[in-house]
Amino acid sequence: MKAARKDSVPQRFEDLKKIFKTGALEPLYLLYGDEPFFLTELQRFAEKVVVDEALKDFNCDIFYGDEVAADEAILRCLAPPMMAKRRLVIVRRFHKMAGNDRWIAYEKHPNPRAVVLLICEQRPDMRRKVYKALKARRVAHEFEPLKKNQRLSFIRQRVKAAGRSIEADALDLLGEYLGASLSVVATETDKLLTYAGQRTQLTVDDVAVAIGQSIDVKPWELQEAVLDGDPFRSEALASKLIESSQDKRGTAIGTVISLGKFFSQAWKAYSLEHRRRMPRSKVAEALDSRPFVARKYIRAARHFGPDGLQQVFSALLAADCELKGFRMRDPELVMTLLLRRVHEAAGAGSRHAARAR
Repeated sequence: MKAARKDSVPQRFEDLKKIFKTGALEPLYLLYGDEPFFLTELQRFAEKVVVDEALKDFNCDIFYGDEVAADEAILRCLAPPMMAKRRLVIVRRFHKMAGNDRWIAYEKHPNPRAVVLLICEQRPDMRRKVYKALKARRVAHEFEPLKKNQRLSFIRQRVKAAGRSIEADALDLLGEYLGASLSVVATETDKLLTYAGQRTQLTVDDVAVAIGQSIDVKPWELQEAVLDGDPFRSEALASKLIESSQDKRGTAIGTVISLGKFFSQAWKAYSLEHRRRMPRSKVAEALDSRPFVARKYIRAARHFGPDGLQQVFSALLAADCELKGFRMRDPELVMTLLLRRVHEAAGAGSRHAARAR
């Protein structure tokens, strides 16, 4: 089998699914990488198509490398299938299996009536003999995390597969707030599709509600009010956000989390621009964000400065602990106090800029 293309992780995933479905399978595969979503999905797909569901209990074994000896797992691979064409053996956490070099001998003489998936939920040391042997046979496939644009494409394709389309702004919002975990991205995208019902186009308002935000207040509106140094507007937006929610404490926690993500990116922007002396044109690429979003992070970094950002993180931590703790203070009051501390932190940023001059 030819080596899978390295330039497209989603395509690599689809190619393997097609191979599993057609039945033109190799007896042994090594699946590894830092993006667990594709690894788990391939395992689930293999369980559906490689073995007969009615005989799955007899012909499908799932092991964990840190719980089973290599010899025991290999012995199951050598066993013939029961009343079926083939058996399936899955070894998760293969990189944690003691003595997994024993698989080199199995790789040379595998059971032709078994399909074995060796799964590493990270990138193992590919210099080791067992990984070199599997890579040489072209049955090793890496699934690395997707870049921001690839994640957006993944969302768009998932929406398209459901017979829908999504507005560009709605797609950007999902990309910014769902983070890098593809499992979270997939789950939240499916939740968005369920919320939208029979409507064919997904909008920003759909996203705002589906990710736990009020339809009347968009996440970036609160950020803009903070960056504009407008305490009255930011507090009014936060109040409106919480009042319109059925789960006030949950909404407040979600707002703190989203602000935390925003200011974490602002801190990265400061570090890239001022400590690594990276040109502003390169900062967006380094942040894995679109240029117009990266400009907000750079603006926040300059507005607050390192001293102000540290104060913001302290305020966010205090609000998060209070909202998740046992104190019964009203969530709206917690948010109001948080935003006042954040606006005070902007003053620290101004003093830092003055000292720098």
